[in-house]
Amino acid sequence: MIRRAKHTQDFTIISNALIRDRRLSPEARAMMIFVLQLPDDWRFSLRGLRKVTGLGQTALRSALNELKRFGYLRITRLPAGEHGGMFAYQYDWYERPLSDDSLPDNGPPSNGKTGDGSPDTENTGVGSSDIGGTGTIISTKEPRTK
Repeated sequence: MIRRAKHTQDFTIISNALIRDRRLSPEARAMMIFVLQLPDDWRFSLRGLRKVTGLGQTALRSALNELKRFGYLRITRLPAGEHGGMFAYQYDWYERPLSDDSLPDNGPPSNGKTGDGSPDTENTGVGSSDIGGTGTIISTKEPRTK
Protein backbone atom coordinates (compact mmCIF):
# COMPACT_ATOMS: atom_id res chain seq x y z
CA MET A 1 0.00 0.00 0.00
CA ILE A 2 1.24 3.48 -0.84
CA ARG A 3 0.58 6.02 1.91
CA ARG A 4 0.65 9.62 0.77
CA ALA A 5 0.77 12.74 2.88
CA LYS A 6 -1.67 15.56 2.23
CA HIS A 7 0.43 18.54 1.12
CA THR A 8 -0.52 22.15 1.69
CA GLN A 9 2.94 23.78 1.39
CA ASP A 10 6.50 23.09 0.20
CA PHE A 11 5.65 20.62 -2.59
CA THR A 12 6.07 20.38 -6.38
CA ILE A 13 3.61 19.10 -8.97
CA ILE A 14 5.31 17.22 -11.80
CA SER A 15 3.77 15.55 -14.84
CA ASN A 16 3.58 11.77 -14.63
CA ALA A 17 4.60 11.69 -18.31
CA LEU A 18 8.05 13.00 -17.32
CA ILE A 19 8.37 10.47 -14.52
CA ARG A 20 7.23 7.59 -16.78
CA ASP A 21 9.24 8.53 -19.88
CA ARG A 22 11.21 5.30 -20.33
CA ARG A 23 13.66 6.97 -22.69
CA LEU A 24 15.19 8.90 -19.77
CA SER A 25 17.86 7.39 -17.57
CA PRO A 26 17.32 7.63 -13.81
CA GLU A 27 19.97 10.39 -13.68
CA ALA A 28 18.27 12.49 -16.38
CA ARG A 29 14.85 12.01 -14.77
CA ALA A 30 16.20 12.95 -11.33
CA MET A 31 17.89 16.02 -12.84
CA MET A 32 14.56 17.19 -14.31
CA ILE A 33 12.67 16.56 -11.08
CA PHE A 34 15.33 18.49 -9.16
CA VAL A 35 15.30 21.40 -11.64
CA LEU A 36 11.50 21.67 -11.70
CA GLN A 37 11.38 22.25 -7.95
CA LEU A 38 13.65 25.30 -8.24
CA PRO A 39 12.38 28.89 -8.54
CA ASP A 40 11.82 30.07 -12.13
CA ASP A 41 14.66 32.60 -11.91
CA TRP A 42 17.29 30.13 -10.67
CA ARG A 43 20.72 30.72 -12.28
CA PHE A 44 22.31 27.61 -13.79
CA SER A 45 25.91 26.66 -14.47
CA LEU A 46 27.61 23.32 -14.95
CA ARG A 47 29.65 23.89 -11.80
CA GLY A 48 26.53 24.73 -9.80
CA LEU A 49 24.60 21.73 -11.14
CA ARG A 50 27.50 19.41 -10.26
CA LYS A 51 27.56 20.83 -6.74
CA VAL A 52 23.83 20.54 -6.01
CA THR A 53 23.25 17.18 -7.73
CA GLY A 54 26.42 15.42 -6.61
CA LEU A 55 26.99 14.13 -10.16
CA GLY A 56 30.47 14.09 -11.65
CA GLN A 57 31.22 16.04 -14.81
CA THR A 58 30.79 13.05 -17.15
CA ALA A 59 27.50 11.90 -15.59
CA LEU A 60 26.16 15.47 -15.55
CA ARG A 61 27.02 16.09 -19.21
CA SER A 62 25.50 12.73 -20.14
CA ALA A 63 22.22 13.59 -18.36
CA LEU A 64 22.12 17.07 -19.93
CA ASN A 65 22.78 15.66 -23.41
CA GLU A 66 20.00 13.12 -22.90
CA LEU A 67 17.57 15.84 -21.82
CA LYS A 68 18.53 17.92 -24.88
CA ARG A 69 18.12 14.92 -27.23
CA PHE A 70 14.58 14.24 -26.00
CA GLY A 71 13.47 17.89 -25.94
CA TYR A 72 13.43 18.60 -22.20
CA LEU A 73 16.35 21.05 -22.32
CA ARG A 74 17.66 23.65 -24.74
CA ILE A 75 21.01 25.37 -24.09
CA THR A 76 21.72 28.52 -26.08
CA ARG A 77 25.11 30.20 -26.25
CA LEU A 78 24.65 33.94 -25.90
CA PRO A 79 26.87 36.46 -27.72
CA ALA A 80 30.05 37.67 -26.03
CA GLY A 81 30.05 41.21 -24.74
CA GLU A 82 26.50 41.29 -23.40
CA HIS A 83 27.57 39.59 -20.17
CA GLY A 84 30.87 41.15 -19.17
CA GLY A 85 32.79 40.10 -22.29
CA MET A 86 32.45 36.36 -21.56
CA PHE A 87 30.27 33.84 -23.29
CA ALA A 88 27.16 32.99 -21.34
CA TYR A 89 24.60 30.21 -21.71
CA GLN A 90 20.84 30.23 -21.36
CA TYR A 91 19.27 27.01 -20.06
CA ASP A 92 15.62 26.50 -21.05
CA TRP A 93 14.06 23.54 -19.19
CA TYR A 94 10.71 22.04 -20.26
CA GLU A 95 8.51 19.81 -18.12
CA ARG A 96 7.00 18.59 -21.38
CA PRO A 97 9.33 17.93 -24.36
CA LEU A 98 9.39 20.61 -27.05
CA SER A 99 7.38 18.25 -29.28
CA ASP A 100 4.60 16.12 -27.80
CA ASP A 101 5.21 13.78 -30.74
CA SER A 102 8.58 12.92 -29.20
CA LEU A 103 6.92 11.18 -26.24
CA PRO A 104 6.68 7.41 -26.52
CA ASP A 105 3.18 6.00 -26.76
CA ASN A 106 3.08 3.29 -24.12
CA GLY A 107 -0.56 2.49 -24.81
CA PRO A 108 -3.57 3.08 -22.63
CA PRO A 109 -3.13 3.25 -18.87
CA SER A 110 -3.09 -0.14 -17.21
CA ASN A 111 -5.78 -1.18 -14.76
CA GLY A 112 -3.08 -2.78 -12.64
CA LYS A 113 -3.87 -6.35 -13.77
CA THR A 114 -2.41 -8.64 -16.41
CA GLY A 115 -4.54 -10.67 -18.84
CA ASP A 116 -4.86 -13.55 -16.32
CA GLY A 117 -6.03 -11.22 -13.53
CA SER A 118 -2.78 -11.24 -11.55
CA PRO A 119 -1.26 -7.89 -10.45
CA ASP A 120 0.75 -6.05 -13.11
CA THR A 121 3.98 -5.09 -11.36
CA GLU A 122 5.12 -2.82 -14.18
CA ASN A 123 1.95 -0.70 -14.59
CA THR A 124 3.80 1.85 -16.72
CA GLY A 125 1.17 2.77 -19.30
CA VAL A 126 1.09 6.45 -20.14
CA GLY A 127 -0.23 8.30 -23.15
CA SER A 128 0.58 11.75 -24.46
CA SER A 129 -2.70 13.08 -23.01
CA ASP A 130 -1.19 12.70 -19.52
CA ILE A 131 1.30 15.52 -20.12
CA GLY A 132 1.27 18.63 -17.93
CA GLY A 133 2.20 22.21 -18.84
CA THR A 134 5.46 23.63 -20.06
CA GLY A 135 7.84 25.39 -17.69
CA THR A 136 10.92 27.41 -18.60
CA ILE A 137 13.77 28.21 -16.26
CA ILE A 138 16.39 30.52 -17.71
CA SER A 139 19.95 31.30 -16.70
CA THR A 140 22.45 33.64 -18.29
CA LYS A 141 25.24 33.37 -15.74
CA GLU A 142 28.61 31.59 -15.82
CA PRO A 143 30.02 30.27 -19.08
CA ARG A 144 30.42 26.56 -19.65
CA THR A 145 33.90 25.36 -18.67
CA LYS A 146 35.74 22.19 -19.60
